[in-house]
Amino acid sequence: MRSPIRQRWLVLALAAGAALASAGSCSSTKDSPGPDAGAAGAGGATTGGGGGGATVAGAAGSAGTPGPGSAGATGVAGRTGAGGGAGGGGGGAAGSGGAGGSGGAGGATVVRATCMGLAVDSRTPGAIANPEDFSPNLETGARDQHTLSMGRADMVRRVLSYETAGAADHTHVVAFTDAELNTLLGGGTVTVMTQGPPSNAATGHVHVVVVSSCGATQGFGGAAGLSK
Repeated sequence: MRSPIRQRWLVLALAAGAALASAGSCSSTKDSPGPDAGAAGAGGATTGGGGGGATVAGAAGSAGTPGPGSAGATGVAGRTGAGGGAGGGGGGAAGSGGAGGSGGAGGATVVRATCMGLAVDSRTPGAIANPEDFSPNLETGARDQHTLSMGRADMVRRVLSYETAGAADHTHVVAFTDAELNTLLGGGTVTVMTQGPPSNAATGHVHVVVVSSCGATQGFGGAAGLSK
């Protein structure tokens, strides 16, 4: 059997050894870093500008989640993205304006002779003819714009030759016989032909003309003339 003193010494020795072992374990745990230390935050994303657009700097990374050890470091801000691509080229040149349309041809001026009563003077017609009373121009196929107005006083004085008027670029001479003039003074109608060439040419066309009375002249009697 062991003595009580020896047993007590063994107990104290074992207790001291256990204390030393425990102290060493604590010191090792305190000096080593935590196994789950937070990782550094990721850098912000870099966003390049769109075509011709402004560039945007990446946002700073968030702090890492703390582990049992020290907190992770704050992430570094992302770098500014590269500038956008060059702008597109300018539009094409403007088209030239279309040519203006030509103006329409002006309408022919219409002039007509009109009967105005039975007064015997040079301003009051005793017989007339209008463009439709002249035959077409055989050189052009068109109907020239001729008129004829015979003053009643001239007819009474026995004037037998008259000149056409109207919008045509030339005139004609119309001559009557005594018998034809008497028919017109009495209110009738006669058909005659123009004399000689047009006024603007040495030779040329003639017209057949239907001349109508504006009414019987007093003292001559006969059939009533046609009003045109």
